[in-house]
This record gives sequence, structure tokens and C-alpha cells, in this order.
Amino acid sequence: MDSEKAAKLRRDIDDGNKARAFLANKVYNEQRQEIEKEMFLAFRKTTTTQSAERDEIWRKMQSMDWFHNRLARVDRDGKRAAGLLEKLIKALKGKS
Repeated sequence: MDSEKAAKLRRDIDDGNKARAFLANKVYNEQRQEIEKEMFLAFRKTTTTQSAERDEIWRKMQSMDWFHNRLARVDRDGKRAAGLLEKLIKALKGKS
């Protein structure tokens, strides 16, 4: 059972490392900022009567935030898994 837990924690750590690297990627961050700027400008060009257009832009912005926040959560989960794995290893060493 402990080896299964350790394997799951290692996968979570690996996923967290990959998510962290993605979030730190210069091209990703530059393009995200550019897209956000473009959407903001597109939103400003609409009038209050263009609710369908505004809703579509808002949905796109929310999707981008959702994607970014999801990766940030994977990163946090990986960091938490690293701490748990360390505790598991110490506990197993204490048993021997």
C-alpha cells in the first residue's frame, strides 16, 4: 500500500513540476498577456447593446483564467505531494 501511495505522490510531483515549468514559460506568458490585451480591447470596442459579443469575450477570458488556475493547482498539488512523500519516507524509515 505504501508503495502505491509513493508512486501516486511521485506522479503528482512530476505533474506539478511540468505545470510549474509551463506556467514559467516565457512564450506562454507573453502570449497570454497579448491575448488578454486583445480581448480587453475587443471588449472596449463593443457597446452595451452588444451583449452576445461581450458575453463571448467574457467566456474566452474566463476560459483562459480557468486553464491557468488549473495548472497552478496542479503545481500546488505537486508541492504538497513532495511534502507528503518526504513524510512517508521518514515514516517508513522509522518502521525499519
